[in-house]
Amino acid sequence: MSDVESPGDSGPVTRGWLVPAIIGSALLMQTLNATVIANALPAMATTFAVEPLRLNIAITVYLLSAAIFLPLSG
Repeated sequence: MSDVESPGDSGPVTRGWLVPAIIGSALLMQTLNATVIANALPAMATTFAVEPLRLNIAITVYLLSAAIFLPLSG
């Protein structure tokens, strides 16, 4: 984080909101992604000709892999 001199103040002003904003937006995107997958589950079950309850492992594996590989990809 960079320190910026503000006019009329002798001390640096720290921008402490940037990192929490980035982390918060990443959490929002992951939650939104989980919501989209959960809403698409009945259509996916119809396409694959299985019961929707049998696809809960698919959601778990997808979200777990996204949580692991998204930070690794940058």
